[in-house]
Amino acid sequence: MFEYQDYLREFDIITFDECEDIYHRLRESIDRNDEDEIELFQDLLERIMDYASIRSRWFSVMSRNKRMEEDEGRTIIHNSVIRGFNILARYQESKGTDNSWRDDLGEDIRRKRIGDFACYIAFMYGINGR
Repeated sequence: MFEYQDYLREFDIITFDECEDIYHRLRESIDRNDEDEIELFQDLLERIMDYASIRSRWFSVMSRNKRMEEDEGRTIIHNSVIRGFNILARYQESKGTDNSWRDDLGEDIRRKRIGDFACYIAFMYGINGR
């Protein structure tokens, strides 16, 4: 069984406190009067939920053979999450909106960190849906 304290010993992690800060700034940066921006955010959320679903099953319930079958698909979904963050941040930049949340999330090569943040967002929406 893997716990949060185990995670904190891993390389290139993002803490709950960092996630909370970045997530708060991301949510606050969304212009709720801009339908295009809302659509970009909703699209990002869809990608995040798909990614978190696969990732949460990766080592918990998927056999090695199943992981090998799903690996390319997981990578494609992960890439789409990263692209979704980038698209939203670029859109905000074009409007002059503070999108420093994206810089704090980290460069695209920090894939695991970005994926961890996506899972945090899925977690927040999951507990909000109770």
